[in-house]
This record gives sequence, structure tokens and C-alpha cells, in this order.
Amino acid sequence: MNRSFLGIVSFVTLGMTAPASAQNREATLAALMKLPAAERHARLVEGAKKESGLVWYSSTTAEDALALSKKFNEQHPSIQIQHLRSSSEKLLERILAESRANAFKADIVTLPELELSIMIKRKLLVRYEGVENSLYPPESKDPHSYWTGLYTSAWVPAHNTKMISKDAAPMSYKDLLNPKWKGGIAMDNEPYNWFVVSLRYLERRDGKEAALDYMKKLAAQQMQWRKGHSLIGQLMAAGEFPLAAEL
Repeated sequence: MNRSFLGIVSFVTLGMTAPASAQNREATLAALMKLPAAERHARLVEGAKKESGLVWYSSTTAEDALALSKKFNEQHPSIQIQHLRSSSEKLLERILAESRANAFKADIVTLPELELSIMIKRKLLVRYEGVENSLYPPESKDPHSYWTGLYTSAWVPAHNTKMISKDAAPMSYKDLLNPKWKGGIAMDNEPYNWFVVSLRYLERRDGKEAALDYMKKLAAQQMQWRKGHSLIGQLMAAGEFPLAAEL
């Protein structure tokens, strides 16, 4: 299975703000976007230095977050990054709770597309196009400028090589429906983004009815639900189940 099989993009979105002030902030950002690149960059850096801090919510891995923060501070050493890392589901819950309390804390969020789509519907994000936005391919950014892609995460099936030979391993969506795998396929118990991306792909390839029928048949395979891909990988390696649908 190639990367497009279970690929999903994680996005960084600028300017989460309370609804009451969103219009003013969006107007400010719209005015900035009209400036030449060099002048816009200078204005942003100047404004950031006055605040001296940046609050970042993300579901990014700790290793990647550290690398990104380090690179950012090499260019802007005076700006202190406050990073809150958690699962995308928990971060969305936190953001929605903050919105209800009108206590917005994050300046930037890095979350998968599904969570960002909910935030867009709740009007919790403002539009902004980065200086280098034009360099990104269309599929890696929101057409309405609510987010720009940060990186792509590929989720792929995996198997215990001591339990399944290379030739017998599943190589397609259809292979996961083989009756011999019933009760032996592990999956994270909150695979929302995997489901959305996979369903879109199958709809484009096979049509809506066939895509939905596939998901129903996969659900009937008596999945082994576990929380967390790291745990699934460890348990699969230990032989608790032979397959992982999206590791």
C-alpha cells in the first residue's frame, strides 16, 4: 500500500481568537497580507517582540515540536514559545471549552484537518496567508486560507512478521476484509481522521455507496480496539494480534 492509501495532512493555523474580536483581527491580518513580503515579515516580527510570547497548541510529536521550536527560536530568540502538546481529540475539547468560557489562550494550533474543520464551523479561526503560501501545492492548504499544511502523516497497515509472511500480508483495502483476519486486526479506538481520509479516497475511486459498504464490512471484522498507535505497535510485536490496520 502506498502513502496515498492512508495519508492525512496535519495543519498549522494562525490566529485562533474569540468571536468578539475575530473581525478586527481578521481585518488586521488582511491588511498585512497586502504588504510586500519583506515589509509584512518585519511588521509581524515587530509585533511579536512586543508580546514576547507565543502560545502553541499541537498534537505534533514531542520530537518534531522540539525541532520546530528550536528552528523558530534561531530566527526569533526573543520570542518565548509556550507549547501545549496533547492528542488532537483532547486539544479540540480544550479549545471548545475555552471558547465557551471566552478564555482563548492559543495563538497557533497544529491539528489534523477534521478538528480544524470543526473549528472553522465554530468560527474559531481567522484567515491568513503566509508569505510563502504560494509555494505550497493546492492540496496542502485550505482554499479559504484558514490553514496551511505543516507535514503529511502516512498511516499504513502493519503486521507481525513472525505471524504473517510477507507474501500473505494484506496489500490493499480489500485484503483487510479477508475472513481469515476476523478478530485479528487492531485499530486505534478514535480513528476519526483515518476514517474521513479513507472514506474520501474510496468515494473517489469506487463511489459513495461502495465506500460506505466497505466501512461496514471492515467494522464487521471484529476489530481489536486499543488507544494509541505506539501501544498497538508494541502489542502487535508481542503477538497479541497479527495485524494493525492503520499504524
